[in-house]
Amino acid sequence: MATDEDVAALVERLCAAEGDDHERGCQGREYACTCGYDAGLYKAIGEAAATITRLAEERADAVRLSKLTWEERQAWKAKAEAAEQALAALRGDDTVTDIVDLHAERNKREAPDTDCQRKDEFGRPLYLFAFHWFRDGHQYGNTLWAYSAEDAQAHIEAMRGSLAYDGQIFGMVPA
Repeated sequence: MATDEDVAALVERLCAAEGDDHERGCQGREYACTCGYDAGLYKAIGEAAATITRLAEERADAVRLSKLTWEERQAWKAKAEAAEQALAALRGDDTVTDIVDLHAERNKREAPDTDCQRKDEFGRPLYLFAFHWFRDGHQYGNTLWAYSAEDAQAHIEAMRGSLAYDGQIFGMVPA
């Protein structure tokens, strides 16, 4: 992957090439282009430099967003929606279109019941997952709390290697 320094160096070289391909006094080009090729080439080089710069900024934004917690992402999304509505109002749009997150809407409709979800001590959502196994021709099952299906599967993999018998439970004290 290209580093930020690589991108900056490439953009600098493109910008230097955008204006002229030879230094003053160089005999490398002794004609004047009249067909527009050179001008088009310089324009394309400038556009490439601008595009590379924009893509590098978008990559930096994506990296920054990927490091945010779920709550920080929700706050960022709310600010972006508010900014979009403010821009629409400034443009004089009569109708302000709300940004609809289809993934979030689907999750609302397909959300687990309240007794199948909870939050950990940091406020992150936990979900209840089921698993099963077979012994002597019978199926047994249990549940576990995890952050995602991948997290639940990781718990099961860990159980395969380290599950141990602790003893019989004789009573439970309500929390």
